[in-house]
Formats: sequence, structure tokens, C-alpha cells
Amino acid sequence: MGSQWLYRGCLWGVGLLAACLSIRPALSAERIVFAVGPLLQSISVESLTAFALEGEITGDLARYAPFIGDEQLQEFRAVLTQAYPIDSLTIGNLSYTPLGSSFLQRLGNIFQTEAGNNGFQAIRASLIATAQAPEGFTVLGFLQNYPTNMRLNTREALFFMQALTVFREYRESALAAIATQANQDATSAPSAWRDLSQPGPYTPQRQQLTVTSAGSFPADLYLPGGAPSPLPVVAIAPSHGATLNEYEPLANGLASYGIAVVIANPPQTAATGRSALENRLNADLSPADFINRPRDITATLDFLETWETTQPSLDLNLEQVGVIGDYIGGYTALALAGANISRSRLDTVCSADGYVLNLSLLLQCRALELPTPDMPLPDPRIGAVIAINPLASAVLGPEEIGNIEVPVLLIGGTNDLLTPAIAEQIHPLLWLNSPDKFLALTVADQPANASNSAGGSVLLPGLTETNSGLVTAYTRALSLAFMQRFIAQQNDYEPYLTAAYGQYLSQEPLDLLILQDLSLEQLESAYGSAAPVDLLPELRMR
Repeated sequence: MGSQWLYRGCLWGVGLLAACLSIRPALSAERIVFAVGPLLQSISVESLTAFALEGEITGDLARYAPFIGDEQLQEFRAVLTQAYPIDSLTIGNLSYTPLGSSFLQRLGNIFQTEAGNNGFQAIRASLIATAQAPEGFTVLGFLQNYPTNMRLNTREALFFMQALTVFREYRESALAAIATQANQDATSAPSAWRDLSQPGPYTPQRQQLTVTSAGSFPADLYLPGGAPSPLPVVAIAPSHGATLNEYEPLANGLASYGIAVVIANPPQTAATGRSALENRLNADLSPADFINRPRDITATLDFLETWETTQPSLDLNLEQVGVIGDYIGGYTALALAGANISRSRLDTVCSADGYVLNLSLLLQCRALELPTPDMPLPDPRIGAVIAINPLASAVLGPEEIGNIEVPVLLIGGTNDLLTPAIAEQIHPLLWLNSPDKFLALTVADQPANASNSAGGSVLLPGLTETNSGLVTAYTRALSLAFMQRFIAQQNDYEPYLTAAYGQYLSQEPLDLLILQDLSLEQLESAYGSAAPVDLLPELRMR
């Protein structure tokens, strides 16, 4: 590789951390040291500051500028100075979570200390300090707040930069293809829509149960008072680090339209004072959870079958049950619908070299610790599932997702921090063989960040504080339409699963795109070449 690309790579390398986290970095305390071939070179923070703030090419930067080019220099200046509104408390909290720490450890291989050690601690300190700047978080601020001279691992920076570039280009082209398809599909609509986000005619009645199987755990049952029997049933599979009240609005909304809803084993590990995202990143996700979570739903349905016989006035339809879940709850829904843990896919994905741009893999790869992961998880009573931001691409993979035959709705946000839409919702849509498969994506009109992402979970407003009202409305409407259509078998709800209804619901600054199908050819046509193998595995279609 020529010196031109090495110089260009190391200058761009200082912007990689910010680009990946949707923030921008800043200069080191005094100097940034980097390798060009066998030689160590350096550039001063002072010269980068002058360039970023005044556009002046002075000092060390003047030596390297001829190797970079005017266009790249101007792009680099924009990277240095662009500000992002990041809350320092949120950044600090996230950086101390297991997932956040693991990610920063990997970035520490690029942004090292002057002695060449992992820069994890220095990165964390600079992130928190820079987020407090009144002008917002910038790359320049990150480098200026780096508590020691920085040593940039040029080789690792180039690898990361290339991976990030491919990821972003493919992501943007895929989202463009989805938006185009949604606009084309939204050609016809009913003369009047019903607002499915509003309560229905029945009064939800909550009952607390204790499910007894091998052990015991709590469950909440929401029954629609006055609704005709038999009652369709939907089970909600909670995520790790969730609290019960996060799911109560959804359960009440479904019950108000005549659906019985059961929330099985809600975790009680979430801490008060944290956002829902922080609780998920902090929660201890055990490898055994990949087995236990689906089994908890199965045990709950078994319990309801027996318990129902003691309730003379209750008639539940437990032969065709719907499941809704987010994150590991989304995985749970897909597993119950027909997908088992794919040991072969985990072995391939989790042993691959390179930087993890999909944080959920740090959770999914924990399933490799299971002693015997090849055990059946599907439940034949499951008739339709909604998987919201699921953990799916590695732990289930195309092999197992392709075995699902029941109706599936995948929901995600285009800026979700934990489960990127490309890997965890868009590609799994391609792998599904179900004749009834749907994708719903929330797309923010403005860049999102960790503290107020508008593209996070559409189930949980805690992940999307800025647009929580819209998020809740979208989720309740979609969940109701899907379960009424495929569990309650009410065909008049089918128009509410179309792109036209997504356009009707959409309000600034959060659009809702709904697709009934998508092809690999559409994605690759928009991208301009074959999809990157590391983003879309070769074993992708059955």
C-alpha cells in the first residue's frame, strides 16, 4: 500500500470512533503518533486545531497535505468540526455497560496510548469529557480531551475504515431501496382509516398468575372484559433488562380489542433512573437465556391450558397463539415460530476476524457457551409472531429463519444502537420462507444518537425518548393489525399492514415504512454490486 493511502488513512482514522457512534472525535493532548511503513510519524493537536477551526494548513499537517488531496482534506475538516448533541451522562453510563466496554476495548486497538497499549480507558475519559462541551460532541474535542498522546494503529484504522465505509454505503443503498419500494406500494388506500393506536371497545382486566412448571415464575394476564369467546391469545416475550410497565400499554391496547394477552416472566433486573437502552446494555444476558426464554413461553401456554379448565367463564384459543417480543424477546418469538439455534452459523460468525459493527453479535455469540445448543425450541401452537429488533442473524441465521412458515412481522429502527436494521431485520426478511412476511422500519428525519435515537425499538418508548408518543402509536397500531389479521383471523385488518397505512401513520420527524416483501436483487441493484459477504452471508437463501 502506498504512502498516500497510509497518510490519508491515518488522518481519517481519527474520525472513525465518532463516525461509528454517530459522534465526532477530537485531538489528543499534544500529538498523534502513527506508523507509515517502518517509520513512526506524528502530527500535533495544534496543527489539526488550526486546520479544523481556521482552515489553515500549518506545522505538521503541511508535510502530509500533499499526499491527501484537497477534496479529502475538506472532508476531513468537516469530520473534525461537525457537532452532535450527546448527553454526557448517557455516554458515561453506556460506556460502563458490558456491551459498551467491550466495544470500546475493540476501538482501543486503534486509538492506543502513546506506549502502544489499548486505549480503552483514555477513549472512555475523552468521550465523557467531550460530551460536556457546550457546542456539542466533535472529533476535534475528542482528540483534544484524549488524556495522553495518542498512538494511532494505522493498519487497524484502515481495516476499520474500509469495513465502516462498506457498511455505510450498503446500509444507505438498502434503505433507499426500501423507501422506493414502500412509495411504489402505497398506491391505493381505503377511503378512511381507523386509528388503531386508540383504545378499543373492551375494558382490559389484569390478573396476576404464577406459572408452575419445573420451577415457578410470575405472569400477567390481560383479559378483555365483555369480549366474545373464544378469545384469541397473544404472549409477550420480554427483553432482558426490561420492566413490566414497558409492556403494559401494548397489552392494554390489544386487550381493548378483544385479545387476551399474557406477559410471561417479566425480568425484574432493570434499574430505576436508567433509560430502557441502558438497562438492556447493563442486563446480564446468560447463554442459558437462549434456551430458557422460549421455554418460559411454552411453559406459560401449558399452564394456561390447565388453568383455563378451572375458570368456567373463560374460553381461550390456545391452538393458534401470537407472540410479540423485542431484542431477546424478538429472538424468542422467532425461535418459537420454527427456528432453532444454529451452531454452524454461530461458529462461522463468531470466529470471523474484523471489527464488530453489529453490537448484538456480542450478545448472540454468548450462545456458543451452551453445552448442548441443538435442542428443539419451536412450539406448534404459535400461529404468528412479531419480532422487534430481534437478536437473530447469528444465533438463528438464514438456515433456521428459513424454516419459519407462520406469518412474521419484523420491526426495527434505522438507527437502533444495539441491533442494526440491515443485519437483524432487513436480511432476515430475505431468509424467511413464510408466505406472509412483513417489514416495518421507523426512519428518523434527522441524525439519531444514543440519547435520543428516533430509530430505536418501536415497542419501547424508553429507547426513543424524543418521539416516544409516535413510537407507541406506531407499535400499538401495527401489533393490533397483525394479530387481528393472523391470530383473530379478521381479514378486514389486512390493509393496515400495507405501505399506504405506514404513510397514513407517519408524522414528522419519524416516518414509518411498511413492506410486504423485498428481494436480494433490489438490494444489490441499489448498491450497484453484490452484497458484501460479511454483511449478507453466502448461505442466505434456501
